[in-house]
Amino acid sequence: MSQKNRILTVVHQEVSTPGLLGRNLIARGYELDRFCPCIGDQLPRDLSAYKAVIVFGGPQSATDDNDPGIKAELNWIEKTVLSERWKQTFKTRLEKKTTENIKPRLLGK
Repeated sequence: MSQKNRILTVVHQEVSTPGLLGRNLIARGYELDRFCPCIGDQLPRDLSAYKAVIVFGGPQSATDDNDPGIKAELNWIEKTVLSERWKQTFKTRLEKKTTENIKPRLLGK
């Protein structure tokens, strides 16, 4: 499938799905690749195959960065999603704590 039709999704539990949003995207012709770093899924470093990245919420907090999956996800967002072409297009619905946790790291604080 071409880049324009692939979306990378990140969920936080083994049983989590992209839900209604995912079903609507599939109905519109998108292919969803689902990753769950909290159960050990490795997040891709190369996002060139994707049109978008969607990070869904979960029971964990962004301040739970002692959890290996959350720590890996935060590092991935910082090093991969927020780099180059993605920096201008990174939009996701994360709780306020996530933004507060990532922003100081990006600013070197």
